[in-house]
Amino acid sequence: MNRESRQTMVLIGIALIVIAAVILVVSLRLPRVYEAPAQNAVTAEAAAVQAESEAAGQLTQAASAPEKTTAKQQKSSVRESAAQAETAYDYPINLNTATIEALMSIDGLGEVRAGAIIEYREHIGKYTSVEQIKDIKGIDDEIYSRVAGYLCV
Repeated sequence: MNRESRQTMVLIGIALIVIAAVILVVSLRLPRVYEAPAQNAVTAEAAAVQAESEAAGQLTQAASAPEKTTAKQQKSSVRESAAQAETAYDYPINLNTATIEALMSIDGLGEVRAGAIIEYREHIGKYTSVEQIKDIKGIDDEIYSRVAGYLCV
């Protein structure tokens, strides 16, 4: 092998190593935003069981101290616990069928942005891609990159 071809091979090898390093760094920096549906189902079931046990515990405490709580307070605390268990959502959430509460469950979408997403859906009729939420005032590329994995069409 002559000297020029050896130098070429060394440069190609170095370039391949650099490309591999860049791909590795980029892949490790990407956020993991999608949870498998089976995990969400288990999480929702666990939340429901926990809410039921908390409600039962609250009723037991109320029964042992009747002068502190009324029957109305007991019923409202049971309802609140059940409502908390029902707020576990399966991801990704469909933009065309989502409720404001489901959208608000996504980190980065508050009440105002979730309302704007629904309002825009009513304006356009139906989303055809998740990327359309970038047309909404207040949702920039940074927010879109945080929430896009939790949404689908």
